[in-house]
Amino acid sequence: MTYAFFDFDGTLTTKDTLRGFAKYYWKKRYKWKFLTFLPVYAAYRLGVIGHNKTKDKFIKHFYYQASVDDLYAKGREYSQHEIHQIIQPAMLARLKWHIDQSHTVVIVTASLPYWLKYWCERQGVALLSTEAEEIDGKISGQLNGNNCFGHEKVLRIKRRYDIQPNDSIYAYGDTKSDFPMLDLARFAFDCSNNTTSPYTLVRKESWYAQAIQ
Repeated sequence: MTYAFFDFDGTLTTKDTLRGFAKYYWKKRYKWKFLTFLPVYAAYRLGVIGHNKTKDKFIKHFYYQASVDDLYAKGREYSQHEIHQIIQPAMLARLKWHIDQSHTVVIVTASLPYWLKYWCERQGVALLSTEAEEIDGKISGQLNGNNCFGHEKVLRIKRRYDIQPNDSIYAYGDTKSDFPMLDLARFAFDCSNNTTSPYTLVRKESWYAQAIQ
């Protein structure tokens, strides 16, 4: 088997969709919502609280008691009207190359499924993501499991797929939080501009250069 695991935000896109969807969902009220979330964000950046706690607080702050159906409906709109504008063409071409090779292609992301489900379905790829707890069709304000971040990405992959020693694995990421997933791969690509990265930089690859011409 050949697998291709892609981080989404910053790897396939030029911008973060977690904040992008929140802005799309809240419209004019987003600035106020984000300003009132800044103390949590600052605590995260200072290392006072961890990733799981921060994502818990993000979900509670922005989506507590939101209708799951409404989130998926808004997510579909966001997927159709916004995501294509921030997709990196060269990385999309690479994703489609894997699809054309009949590889198992999976998006592995800390973002939520509400705005990524439809995009992944249109591309014909699978999705592993952070999940919000849903009770009676509404968001409870807590995570369902852990944030799909760092080592959790590898755990999710191994729970979903029966990886064998002779399998060929490609992985694409853009931050240190993706490094555990890249360590899983035989062909690991760093999509950032970090020249000291221990992984192959995609911008130095011939397939990447050809795709951006």
